[in-house]
Amino acid sequence: MADQIDGDLYRKVLGRYPTGVTLVTGCPDGEPAAIVIGSFVSVSMDPPLVGFLVGEDSSTWPRIESTGSFCVNVLSDQQDGLSNAFFRRDGDPWEETGWEPAPSGSPLIPSCLASIDCSIHEVVDAGDHVFVMGRIEHLSHVDEGSPLVFLGGRYGSFTEFGCCRSTPSATSRHASPRPRTSTPRRWSSATSRSVPSRACGPTLSSGETTT
Repeated sequence: MADQIDGDLYRKVLGRYPTGVTLVTGCPDGEPAAIVIGSFVSVSMDPPLVGFLVGEDSSTWPRIESTGSFCVNVLSDQQDGLSNAFFRRDGDPWEETGWEPAPSGSPLIPSCLASIDCSIHEVVDAGDHVFVMGRIEHLSHVDEGSPLVFLGGRYGSFTEFGCCRSTPSATSRHASPRPRTSTPRRWSSATSRSVPSRACGPTLSSGETTT
């Protein structure tokens, strides 16, 4: 009965699963282009592959695909404004975004937490999306910062628990759990920020910008 699943319910349920936020970039015809993507995922260590989903109706992805490569830039929790700029298409967001060419020529944004430069490995049809797999050619990252997180139509940030949680060993299976040394910050409207209304679904794949 999959064809009877309500679209709004689908978005609401899948919206309970958090994702990171990335800018997938390319440089078709020498001009920078980008898509805001939340469905980025690691795929394989050998060979080194990553992937993401993008809507089949995207006008930007075919242009990036034509270059044979792309770069995934992982946004920090201080870069929700950068994500919004690429959603809104008000003017040219590249004018306010510092970038440099990755080895593939795709835009690498040094202020992001990490950048993964890839050659296109395979593109697979996936319903109303396509699943893009890339072979990693170059990696870079910064040591400080926390990722931007997207949950239920809002941005937020990651907060770790005050102490580690480990699976009890055979000899301590019935021991009392260690208390947390601090209370983790919960996800709430007080600590999260809204994403523009153009974003739809849990994957953040509707926002895209070209020059």
